[in-house]
Amino acid sequence: MASSRALITRLAGLLCAAGLIYAPADGAQRAVIPPNANPQGLVAPGGSQRGFDPGQFPNDLQPQPEPEPEPQPQPQPVPPGCADQVSVPSGVAEGLVDIAIVNPCRQGQAVRITGDDLDYEFQFDGQGRAKAQVPIFRESGRITWQQADGSSSARSVAFMGIRDAFKIALVWTTKVELALHVLEPSALFQGANSDVYRDGQSGRSSDGYGRIQFYSRARSAGINIDLYSLPMQRNPRRGILPFHVDFVSRGKQAAPPYCQGSDLAAPAFEIWVLRYGKLEKRTNQRFGAAPCGTVFSVPAYMRGEATLTP
Repeated sequence: MASSRALITRLAGLLCAAGLIYAPADGAQRAVIPPNANPQGLVAPGGSQRGFDPGQFPNDLQPQPEPEPEPQPQPQPVPPGCADQVSVPSGVAEGLVDIAIVNPCRQGQAVRITGDDLDYEFQFDGQGRAKAQVPIFRESGRITWQQADGSSSARSVAFMGIRDAFKIALVWTTKVELALHVLEPSALFQGANSDVYRDGQSGRSSDGYGRIQFYSRARSAGINIDLYSLPMQRNPRRGILPFHVDFVSRGKQAAPPYCQGSDLAAPAFEIWVLRYGKLEKRTNQRFGAAPCGTVFSVPAYMRGEATLTP
């Protein structure tokens, strides 16, 4: 027993000399952890006894470098006297923004204008004037236009009458003729039933208590809109307003290129309904493709409805 106690005392002395334990004045022996020790026993990948090394982990667990931003087109120098003169109102009552751009150096050129994420294209006339009317569907609409130097400029436009606004918009991009028809029933409006629509062939509109306006890129593959607006003072604010979308290009008989097998046979579209400050988008609407030669008893159309009750 004495020899065992002597051996323990000798080992303690060696540990004290190594700095791994110390003997305070009370005689108790306490552990000392050197600064370079690994008290948790963490083993890094590879089996070495060392601290956390993120470089040993797979690449997908490490922070990845930020991607390089895409280069933006640089504005081009504008010759003297060729700067745009732009007129955009700060606010509108009915959600229709009239834009005027004058630049004698842009005669005959196209200008792209965006209103609430919908792109339109307009032309400068022979005197370098471009006039456009663009609908907005938000309380604070955003109008963006392409400037002469190739850069874009934007302005916010307040839709001051949005809380009383009622609008139905047919929106499509396929190079076909569609048309929005809105039925104003006599039970809600005085007089006979009114079919408010835009004639897809002549472009003329048949107005009732509301009216239809057309915005497009001249039947090209771009944004096309038939927009029905019902003025506040004519709105009964009750009942249901039926409407339908007419596939004008296909008509009563499906023929190329508006029949099965063509990209133009099943055009997609959206319906936007703005009701008293709230915008509802009915997306993923589409006509079904019909076999070539199919005869319809009535023109092909799809029905819908919107409530006038707030």
